[in-house]
Amino acid sequence: MSSEMSYWEGVEKARAQGLIEGEPGKRFKRLYELYSHKSGLNDCNSRVLNPIISKLLRALSVKNDALRILEMGPGAGVAVSQMRHIINDAVIHTMAGATPINPYWQFAEGILDDVTDSYFGDVAAALYRYLSRKKIESSGSFDMSKLTPDNIMFLQTQLERRVFDVVELPYVDYQWCGDFPDENPLKKKSYDFIYENCGPNYHIGGKTNIDVRGRTMELLAEGGMAVLLDVPMKEYNLDGSYVHFSTLNVDFLAHPDNEIAKRMAKLPYGVTRFGIENNFQNVLDDMIAEKAA
Repeated sequence: MSSEMSYWEGVEKARAQGLIEGEPGKRFKRLYELYSHKSGLNDCNSRVLNPIISKLLRALSVKNDALRILEMGPGAGVAVSQMRHIINDAVIHTMAGATPINPYWQFAEGILDDVTDSYFGDVAAALYRYLSRKKIESSGSFDMSKLTPDNIMFLQTQLERRVFDVVELPYVDYQWCGDFPDENPLKKKSYDFIYENCGPNYHIGGKTNIDVRGRTMELLAEGGMAVLLDVPMKEYNLDGSYVHFSTLNVDFLAHPDNEIAKRMAKLPYGVTRFGIENNFQNVLDDMIAEKAA
């Protein structure tokens, strides 16, 4: 795919290829207006993965020939870009994105590493910092108060930061952009890992009586694990169907047959989240080391 093709032309190309389906309905209209990256990157749609999630993905890939990943509410595609960098042969789908992602413009590893290694948790904050340092201001038709993907691509040379890589193969294999859970074309028990950071479980499930969490967990495969950030655990009725444990900053839901959950169960259960965090980190380190051996 040529970089001469705009971001949104790439979206239309992917839709024509069947990689993107569905349109945001009434339920997502407000989210589209607030968080769409069509209006530019912001602190909600450009968040990077928590470092412990990156390590978790490497550990999960140990037991799966082709890890199947689903992100709920993917924003501008920052987290799924990281996932693809971590596990190149994974099958990656997204669900309930208010705006489609151009799967041929992948966020580059360099900019993601810059954000992960700094105090900024999102790409937008890092880019505004770079713009300020370079004293780049709006000019002509380019409004730098709106970090749209096309503006960012135009500025990459001046920023001296590669933000997007134009890739030949799509880094997101399939996107469903319709309403959820009202519409859901994805198969149940399909995914080894489900991830959400302020997606439909937060915006809809946390603010209505709709059982978004239940519909989400129906998609988890046997032996799988889910991370639903910013969704209070007190709202869950786990009824023994899933194992729940929390580290310092992340709540995990795992199928009872999940390898990580089984290993965690054999370790002394920390009375604080610090103890659980140490156990969890040790389990992940052991699984990654076993793969390398």
